[in-house]
Amino acid sequence: MNCTEITTEKALAGSVTAKVAYVDEVEGLIQLFDGNTAGVIWRRRVHKRMQSWLDTLPVDQLPTGRIVLPVSQVRSAVTELMNISEMPDCAERKLLLDDICLLAHEFNELFAPAYLRLRFDVVTTNKCPKFHIDHVAARLLCTYRGVGTEYSFLDDQKRPAEIFTTPNCAAIVLRGAKWPTDRANNLVHRSPEINDVNETRLLLVIDPVDDADDKET
Repeated sequence: MNCTEITTEKALAGSVTAKVAYVDEVEGLIQLFDGNTAGVIWRRRVHKRMQSWLDTLPVDQLPTGRIVLPVSQVRSAVTELMNISEMPDCAERKLLLDDICLLAHEFNELFAPAYLRLRFDVVTTNKCPKFHIDHVAARLLCTYRGVGTEYSFLDDQKRPAEIFTTPNCAAIVLRGAKWPTDRANNLVHRSPEINDVNETRLLLVIDPVDDADDKET
């Protein structure tokens, strides 16, 4: 398993800090439970044909919505969201659907929640410009189209240090404020700025949920 880590030990002058691990295989996501690893980025390869198709799809055909459901219902529910947006039913759409189901399955394997909350955001304006930690136990973010999520580490003055960008289509899994154990976590993230009027991001967010009526905060 190949993996690398990004830390801020020098910037924090020896204080305890979080770190991010880069992994090339899904098995590496388990590192989120190790020590002060507050985030893991799974560098994935997606089908180039699917990516090219998705990048040129009209914005109004990209799926949007928020659903809470057991992992067994992800495929049918996401299919319905795609139908509602009138996303063309083609081989590339099936590749995208298969990939979304894969991420949902692997995230479910990692945390074994009663339910998953999936959210599809189509972003054309600046959103969540401030660095933050999500008010959840953990969260998976995957940007299928556009620039990936930005992340950084807070220094001793609670200011973001160097800013990194998650690769397109990579899955970043982050510890949230409700992580069940007390671990150092100065890892923060935000949506990148959108400077081009023609730029669009398609973001998938997955959270572990215990209650089917859970509302995102």
